[in-house]
Amino acid sequence: PGDLALTQNETVHAGAISRRAAERGAAVAFNPAPMDERVASYPLDAVRYLVLNEAEAAALAGTAEIETAFD
Repeated sequence: PGDLALTQNETVHAGAISRRAAERGAAVAFNPAPMDERVASYPLDAVRYLVLNEAEAAALAGTAEIETAFD
């Protein structure tokens, strides 16, 4: 219950690690840096804490407008 798995996009097997950690009850924190097309295939539903900068938030929101990324 107190375990945390922290990964980022550069972590080898980040998606599998995140899914497995969540299945075992750990909280998952994920930083999508460096942002690229792989992030779309990761199990973001397993992520409790998403660590983003504005550009990453805009990319995940599917917008080029940083100002609307958090709407």
